[in-house]
Amino acid sequence: MSGKLIIDIEKEETSSYLTKKLDSFGFSDDGHLTDGEKKEILESLLSGDFKDLGGLVALRGFLYQYYVTMYYIIDMVKPEKEIWWESVIFEFFDDIALYGGERFRFIQVKTVREDGDHKITPSKLYSRIGKVKKKNIKENLDSSFLQAASSWVDKLFLNSKYFSSRKGEIENQGENYKFNRVDFELATNSSPQSLEDFKLYSNNPAFSLSGIPDDDKLKNELIKEIIVYEKDSKEEYKCKIEDLLEQKIDLNLKNFYINKLGQSNILEKKIEDKIVEKLVINGVDHLKKGIASYIFEKLLYKIILRTHKDHEFINKSDLVFKRREVEQWFEIWEMEAKDSMSISLDDDAIVKQFSKCFENIKQEIEQGWHSRLRDDLLSSLMWFEAELKNHYTIDNHFYYKFLNKLFELNNINSIFSLKNDQDLIFLKNSLKSIILCLAFYKQRQIPYKDLRMIFNHGSFLEKDVFLFSIYNARQRNNSNYVKSRILNVVSDCSQLSDINEEYFCIISDAIPDIGKGIAELFSITDDFESENTILSTPNNIKFINKESIEEFFSYTQHKSFSFQTFNNKELVNKWIIYLNQQGAQ
Repeated sequence: MSGKLIIDIEKEETSSYLTKKLDSFGFSDDGHLTDGEKKEILESLLSGDFKDLGGLVALRGFLYQYYVTMYYIIDMVKPEKEIWWESVIFEFFDDIALYGGERFRFIQVKTVREDGDHKITPSKLYSRIGKVKKKNIKENLDSSFLQAASSWVDKLFLNSKYFSSRKGEIENQGENYKFNRVDFELATNSSPQSLEDFKLYSNNPAFSLSGIPDDDKLKNELIKEIIVYEKDSKEEYKCKIEDLLEQKIDLNLKNFYINKLGQSNILEKKIEDKIVEKLVINGVDHLKKGIASYIFEKLLYKIILRTHKDHEFINKSDLVFKRREVEQWFEIWEMEAKDSMSISLDDDAIVKQFSKCFENIKQEIEQGWHSRLRDDLLSSLMWFEAELKNHYTIDNHFYYKFLNKLFELNNINSIFSLKNDQDLIFLKNSLKSIILCLAFYKQRQIPYKDLRMIFNHGSFLEKDVFLFSIYNARQRNNSNYVKSRILNVVSDCSQLSDINEEYFCIISDAIPDIGKGIAELFSITDDFESENTILSTPNNIKFINKESIEEFFSYTQHKSFSFQTFNNKELVNKWIIYLNQQGAQ
């Protein structure tokens, strides 16, 4: 059988089961799904679009049982001391069951619509269908009594009776269930203000009340007689829930908890918070939440996939979610999420490093310049920092590309780590050079974003344009080698070769060249000199060292510097003359 056919069959089975489940689904406040809602829910589930509910309130109610299941499954991952269960069982004994250490908890999930002030009414917990009329009732008296014991709490408590007769079905799948203690829970999205008459049970998260008052309303309703009668003779038969349970109702009520877990969005957040607590990661909150969201959707899909078939055909073990397998899934999903988000995780650190550099440069500007000159430099800084952030919002690989261009002359997305404080200084030096160069210009932009080199462009008037690129050697090579490398990159890249505009190429943090006299004295040969002479420098490229830029701006801090602003036509001309002089050397 082909893989595609298997997938199609699985999808068809899933669709059939979910359709039946939707048809039978109703809210506890007697709300019903419209055909349109059913169709939209089914499409959402089959497409795997679980969390984007699209405002469809009905879908939240339908998913609530799955959410409660997830809530308790996540607890099994690296469990705290109070987490005793080792298996979560879906829709076998009741909606959900927890098992571990010879202890069981049966959980019934009841929902109300979340589009308004809907609440569970108290009578829902104890109301029964009334007198059961049947023919030959005497022959099936026990089953008739069980049918008549139809309230929510009746059914919840009777799980302990059904357990003995049903556990064999699931024990055949490798489990051997028995219990010395059993708890009962009603989990709901009903508001915290609902069921005020039953505060005793809403305040029983430990499932261990010391006693039940004689005037307790729930108790007194549940111990009322259950009546069935023969349809023809109208002969009545009576019993009490305690007769069916074969024990006093108080014993069950002491271990009964009404758990108001909140509306679906609140429960969803609780689940994601639980996942975050389990993560083995040091990172910022929004990245942890991203991983938690990934695991959330994976687990929800796993539950739906495992439990989607009609029970007569399903492998019963698929209904049991065990601690060991869940922990394995969690570990795999966490690794998958980290792999898929590794760029984001590292990128967040990179963004912080860029911000740190800009902050340091800002402090240097505020301390080194005054008045309008300082304002011009700060304006250049703020524009450049904002421009990088804007590009990052469009392309979340932008900072990696920037660093790869700056340090490696490559336009690639691969992660580039600033491994130490010295690398951070190199980045700061380069950013500062760019900021200084742009301070003269009213119009600024970052052109040629897809090339292997970083370019910046400034214009004062229409004819006064200044284009420059920058490369940081990180104290690894001298300027001769750096020039040779840049020229080789320009030669190899047709787009760079096609640039006809004149531009300056700033070389930052290169090893100082050894003077000719020293080289002759010590018989030093520049290994890269011959390589540098292989390619001639194009007429439109002029190299300039970072130190030359710093020298010019150092003078602007001097008392004798007469210009009040960098945005001055005369000063811009002097700046270009100076660069041409330095570039010709």
